[in-house]
Amino acid sequence: MIKKITIRDVASYDHEGVVLDDLQKVNFVFGGNGTGKTTISRVLEEAGNNSHEPWGENASKPNARYKNCAVEWENGKPMNVVVYNKDFKERNLKESMPGVFMLGEEWIGTEKQIEDMQPQLDMAADKVRVARNKLTIAEGELANTKAEMENKMWNEVHEKYKYFKNCMKGCNVKPAFVTRLKDEVRKWGDDKKKKSLQESIWPLSDIEEMKRRYKELYEGKYKDIGKENPYSGRVIWERELLTDELWRHMSLEAYDMVKGLERRITKLERKVEALDDEHEMALYAHSQFRTTITNTLDMVSSVKPSMENINQKLKSMGFTGFSIQPSPLKDNYYQIQREDGTFVEDTLSEGETSFITFLYFMEKLRDTGMKDYLDAADVVVIDDPISSMDRDVMYTVSEMVHQLLDDVRSKDYNGEVKQVFVLTHNVAFHQAVSDRQRRRNTCYWTLEKDDNMSIVTAYGEENPVRSDYAELWARLKEAKENGNSIVMPNLMRRIIETYFVWYGGYERRKLLTGGYAKSREDEIVIAGLSKWFDEESHGVRGDLYAGSGQAICGRCMEAFRMFFVKMGQEAHYHMMMNNKR
Repeated sequence: MIKKITIRDVASYDHEGVVLDDLQKVNFVFGGNGTGKTTISRVLEEAGNNSHEPWGENASKPNARYKNCAVEWENGKPMNVVVYNKDFKERNLKESMPGVFMLGEEWIGTEKQIEDMQPQLDMAADKVRVARNKLTIAEGELANTKAEMENKMWNEVHEKYKYFKNCMKGCNVKPAFVTRLKDEVRKWGDDKKKKSLQESIWPLSDIEEMKRRYKELYEGKYKDIGKENPYSGRVIWERELLTDELWRHMSLEAYDMVKGLERRITKLERKVEALDDEHEMALYAHSQFRTTITNTLDMVSSVKPSMENINQKLKSMGFTGFSIQPSPLKDNYYQIQREDGTFVEDTLSEGETSFITFLYFMEKLRDTGMKDYLDAADVVVIDDPISSMDRDVMYTVSEMVHQLLDDVRSKDYNGEVKQVFVLTHNVAFHQAVSDRQRRRNTCYWTLEKDDNMSIVTAYGEENPVRSDYAELWARLKEAKENGNSIVMPNLMRRIIETYFVWYGGYERRKLLTGGYAKSREDEIVIAGLSKWFDEESHGVRGDLYAGSGQAICGRCMEAFRMFFVKMGQEAHYHMMMNNKR
């Protein structure tokens, strides 16, 4: 835990400063607005080992905000400090339009990152579109050039020589003819004349002479005679020689055209390949931005508190003023929803902002699934969670803080939180979460200003702040009238503790176990009622707490009345309930 805090040379603290020492598990600091409470919360936040700013005597920067402040830890090693203050509110709630808000600095920061990446994502998407268009145009040009070559070979060459159909068996359709002719052209290489002299052993001068020979070989009675090839020594039949000569003529005629178009095609194919690479690179860059955004969203989603948990907590505490629901207007944003199902579209008030961010803070603190994110809070600092709130809201916040303090002080508590600081200016809130009697593991401080400088006064275990006991009775009567049995056990327990322990001076443990009863029978009744109040106020359902509506409230009130009767204080009960006897 933190054992000692020294604050000086910052905000309203002078060079002499103030010292808060002999700190306990639970520490209350009461002071008006502007007395320096938020400065204390900021110093504690910066002192934790999750701090991101230099401070204290080891600060490397001479202008570090808290270089003259000091926090002394119990074992000399800083621990994790989680703080709720106005800085937390500003970081964790963003209202994009009236009534529509985002919760969590992780989400808000993520949205900012995504907004910053959006121009780059749009630019990457534009590059993909441009590259795709260029590639499509080049692919179209390549396809057109290939089609042009095929059409020219068919229309200008095949049509001219189509008479020799017996010599072009299997090649009288365009695809086969084009493939064969391109193969024939490629045989010539670069030296056409030399190739012609070497391969032609039966040169025919023109197409007319070829037609004459064709008629003799295919239409007349001329006998197909074999001739010896002087280059290979192989005997070739005249029909085969005519076929070879035909393809030689056609390939010579198509040579310049085919070679020229193939050069164009090769150039276009290289262009298409380069543009395809450009398109793939643009797609990859775009996908990287998309992946970064998706991973960022996934990472933050894994620590996103459940609004369902928050709403369930509110319901369990009897708060029915509103719930927090996903906004139908914008993804990852929320709105306040009234009991009738309508959404609040007005700008959030200061009180609503405080309440919502405090609910979010408590959900983060208690959600075990978020412990990695929170780095397991060791010290919790709550600075003025009450701001212009109505009674229901104040009661809910008070109960949540009160339960946290009870947990931390309990010997059976095995949670992460080891120490809590509660700083407030609100008397009613201070009374609701603090104790009238001296209590171990608890200390009190007040903050005031003298000549614009903050001064602190220590009260040890003695609570210096008083408030209105009647408020608890007013809420109990209101709960009874509204049939709100959920909040009644908590109210009853606190009234009994306030009246008998705070004002009456009874020892709490002895009181709740029936130690002050006048008879053994009364002792058993009081102990049973006390056990029921305590269990029901912590969410354990008992036999008495069964059924619904006014019937449950009636049984609750009768049990509560009996406690006062057995303690000889029935008159006080009726006075506070304004009952006529």
